Amino acid sequence: IKTIGTPAQTISGTGSLKKLDISIATTNNGNITVTTSLSSSVASTLTQGASATLTYSGTTAIGPTLDASVSGSTVVYGGTTQIVKSTTYHHLTISGTSYKTLAGDITVNGNLSISASELYTSIYQITGNVTGTFSMGATGILTLGNNGSAIDVGFPSNFTNGHISFDVASIVYYYGNNAQTVSSTPTYGRLIIQTYSGSKVANGNLTVAGSLTINSPSTLSMTSYTLNLTGNCSGAGNLSFTSGTSSSISALSILR
Repeated sequence: IKTIGTPAQTISGTGSLKKLDISIATTNNGNITVTTSLSSSVASTLTQGASATLTYSGTTAIGPTLDASVSGSTVVYGGTTQIVKSTTYHHLTISGTSYKTLAGDITVNGNLSISASELYTSIYQITGNVTGTFSMGATGILTLGNNGSAIDVGFPSNFTNGHISFDVASIVYYYGNNAQTVSSTPTYGRLIIQTYSGSKVANGNLTVAGSLTINSPSTLSMTSYTLNLTGNCSGAGNLSFTSGTSSSISALSILR
């Protein structure tokens, strides 16, 4: 389907289509699924209306400018390997399989859900909000940073502990090749520290409901803060406290 001509076009109703070409300003007021490609033969904008849902499963990047900021609207990336468009979203859901890579910084003004698959930030930042929820399912993975870059990427900002819910089997990787700050805001499911040959530093007490893995050559520095760990502690990296000493993770085995 191709939207063309004047005046601007509106999509309504519920349905699924293989290809959608947005070549005139178009508003989605419905619940649509695009399975293969969402393109623009002529540079145009696709605007998400209030309560509209766009589910995209294609492996090519979304072509039109995407205005997904309207309150109540939702964008779902539900395919395999996908590129997450750099824009402002209201609600954003990551599902499907494989991994979704940010093409640039994004802002989420509503809820962020990684219900399944991996959201890979690369060198880009996620800005959240204080009233929305941030959730991860059992197969959800959030990878923060790029192992080939020293650009600092932090945990999604502004979300609060009371609005964050991570399944105990979900994973957060601190993956950047730099001294990332390990956020004390969430209760992690599984937490993995790796890549950097130095310390990644907690900015407060950490709570890990699942397991903690610190891979060589990284160090997780707790300084004077407390690590509350329910599951196994593993890896060939190091864990340090303000005493200045560090312990081999393999020697720690399990903390409860």
